Parts: sequence; structure tokens; C-alpha cells
Amino acid sequence: MIEKSEEIHSFFFGYFRTFHYLCSTMRNLINVIDEMLKVIPEDEEGLIDSLKDIRDSQIYRAPEDMLGWQCVSNELQNLKLHRWSAGWKFEICSIFSTMSVDDIKKELGF
Repeated sequence: MIEKSEEIHSFFFGYFRTFHYLCSTMRNLINVIDEMLKVIPEDEEGLIDSLKDIRDSQIYRAPEDMLGWQCVSNELQNLKLHRWSAGWKFEICSIFSTMSVDDIKKELGF
């Protein structure tokens, strides 16, 4: 039986395996992170600081460089599962992945 943490990891790993699709539409990671930061509660200081660091370093990368996207994916994978009842976590995953919140919940078995 797959545990929820493995399902979440598989979800994001699968997302990056098909990342070439997103590259054809080339989203701006800085804008994506800014949208995510609007949704994250202020008490999530660690996540906010990490995303801001990634955003600030992205300024110096080529737009096609995927390291920033992978770093954001790693941060999302590290979210504590027992707190996934918080709607904002699904919302930031939706912003990141372009999937609807309902589709993400369905994919992760919530």
C-alpha cells in the first residue's frame, strides 16, 4: 500500500517527467512564486523564506533553466502531510502545476 507521502512524491515526480510540455508554454517562475506567496499564511515563515530565496536566485538564471522549478517542487514535497487539510496547500500546488484543486485532490486521493 502506498502511503500518502509517497503519493505526493510520485505526483510531483510525474509532474516533472512531463515538464517538457510546460516548457513549450514557458511560464515565468518568478510570477508563479509570487502568486503562491499570496496564498501562503504568514505563519509559514520557513516555506515563505525558501520560496523567496528561490525567486530571488531565479533572477540570475536563464528562463529555460529548470533548477528553480525543481527547487519549488522539492519545497512542495516537504509540506507536512498531516496538515494537508489546509486548503492553501492544494491552492499553491494548483498554481504550481496548473491543475485544478479538485484534480489535485483526486490525484492524491483526498
